[in-house]
Amino acid sequence: TALGCSVTLIEGSGGPMERPLGTRLSRGVRRFLQDKGIRTIAGQRVVEFLSETEDGAGNGYDGGTHLRCAGVRLADGTEVSADVVIEAVGSQPNTGWLAGNGLDLSDGVLCDASLRVVGAVNTVAVGDIARYPDARTGTGPRRVEHWATPADTAKIAAPALLAGLNGSEAPEPAAPLPSFWTDIFKIRIQGVGSPALADRIEVLEGDPDRPEDGAALGYWRAGRLVGAVTSALPADRQLHYRKLVTDAGIVAGPQLAAV
Repeated sequence: TALGCSVTLIEGSGGPMERPLGTRLSRGVRRFLQDKGIRTIAGQRVVEFLSETEDGAGNGYDGGTHLRCAGVRLADGTEVSADVVIEAVGSQPNTGWLAGNGLDLSDGVLCDASLRVVGAVNTVAVGDIARYPDARTGTGPRRVEHWATPADTAKIAAPALLAGLNGSEAPEPAAPLPSFWTDIFKIRIQGVGSPALADRIEVLEGDPDRPEDGAALGYWRAGRLVGAVTSALPADRQLHYRKLVTDAGIVAGPQLAAV
């Protein structure tokens, strides 16, 4: 909208980023976006892309051989016109090339806490293809699709791989602390830990109904702080809440350090 475009946000859930943020902060983000002129459609999913009908006038790419996008059709039949469609729907691990090797590929590649692939020798996996035990939440092996995951998991996998090749014992694995952020109209929403796995959410600071004015929320699971999200707060406050999550420790044992 800042560039003069008409923007429609189609939300598959009840609000923007509802799963990691929770209902209240997500609702506040929606209100903020609407105040900026963005139209929002909640609880819908795209089932079809629409294209312009070829009329012989070359209204497409490559001389008309590829038609231009005209919008999308939603599950309830509503058509939303658009010149450009931007998808943000997550990812699916590309493990097809590993099929037939006796590995657990049900969701990514199953690994142990040191990122060693279960069922393979001297093999590790890193990044969001790796499904490894979540020591911080105790929820069992899962994939983490955050930007820092490749580097964090590589710090664990490399020493384990070298130890295996050298015939020595792998060092005690660290417990990665996931993190993510997004910038929306010059306000930053930043999260650490695993907010999406929480069974209880509390407001720690500010008003989540007005995320542009600054807010912080804590996310608990089974009585333990497992995540925190801040909105429009300065760096020192972000670091404060990150430290709270880090200091909450892990389920598997206090001897494991954060990466």
